[in-house]
Amino acid sequence: MKRQIDKTVYDKVKNNIEMKDCTFKPSVSKKSQKLIQRYNDPKDQQAQKEKKLQEKAKKLLLEKDAKEKEECTFTPTILKKKATIFGPKIS
Repeated sequence: MKRQIDKTVYDKVKNNIEMKDCTFKPSVSKKSQKLIQRYNDPKDQQAQKEKKLQEKAKKLLLEKDAKEKEECTFTPTILKKKATIFGPKIS
């Protein structure tokens, strides 16, 4: 435990010495911090993966349907004399 604390203190001091001569000190807005937290959240990452998979599956289904429609060559011929809509013949 003592060794870990010493290493932590050493890292902080080393970081301060290295950053002493730096003039650029970036600041992150609260909105950006929230975005970073959301991006690093494992639950959100899983949700994004699932959403991408769903979109991909939907796209593949649409492509498959479009391909099947292109391949379909059957077109029914409906004679006006025989056409009916749930009842009497259409004139």
